[in-house]
Amino acid sequence: MLHYPAFITRDGSTWRIRFPDMDGLTGEGKTENEAYRHAQIVLREFITQQRMLGQDAAIPAPSDLASVLGQPMSAAILVPCLMETGQYVKLNISLDIGMLEAIDDAAEKSGLSRSAFLALAANDRIAAIQSGESTIDFSEVPDSPLHILARDIPHTTDETCEHPGCSAFRRLVAAGAKMRLRTGRGCELAMLAAAGPSGLSDVELVALRKQLLSHHKIKLVGSIANNAHAIHADWAAHGESVPNPVRPGRARVRKTAGILRKLRAEDRYVLEFLD
Repeated sequence: MLHYPAFITRDGSTWRIRFPDMDGLTGEGKTENEAYRHAQIVLREFITQQRMLGQDAAIPAPSDLASVLGQPMSAAILVPCLMETGQYVKLNISLDIGMLEAIDDAAEKSGLSRSAFLALAANDRIAAIQSGESTIDFSEVPDSPLHILARDIPHTTDETCEHPGCSAFRRLVAAGAKMRLRTGRGCELAMLAAAGPSGLSDVELVALRKQLLSHHKIKLVGSIANNAHAIHADWAAHGESVPNPVRPGRARVRKTAGILRKLRAEDRYVLEFLD
């Protein structure tokens, strides 16, 4: 997989990621993670377009990151480019029959074949890992939501802890929320409440859910509790229409789909108190 160096800067409320190897190619977003995801998209689209036009020579080789570090920009990062080759192979894989039935059901509802659905799901997971876990720690960028919320605050008790998530959870309880803090849904909605009106992207919310659980020295088990996406916020946004509804009391969660609706890592959530 190719990795291109890029510069990340902040201009007011907009984050921008610029590629020095491709003049004018820029990713933007309201948060650094949104900009990072958008940068991956525009990079992939640029290379795909050049190949479709038969202009492979116009695709520059990635510069070495060390060669651009001396330029006067705020931070240099590497942006991965996941490219499809158009060449397909058959695979033998093993899945639980219940999982396979769920995949086929979701694929049918999405109007996709099983292979297409699995490919999109894999791309979704790869994008989430690259955006939030492995390539860059956005908490080191000044004014980052992760930097502000994921502070190292000593834990006392749930009733007195000054961690932003604990404080926000107490407000949720006061608003009638039916949940416990030391759970996946409790930590997820607490961090979403702490983020305020700007909200959090799916990637940010998952990272902060893990951070608050770690703050409480709790390790959850299971695919729901440790879901790769902000599944609890998603359920809260859907109200009572889901099998396991999240009830935030006198508050509501709004969800905005990302640029590519099939890539959940780009989804954004906001929690609003109604009183």
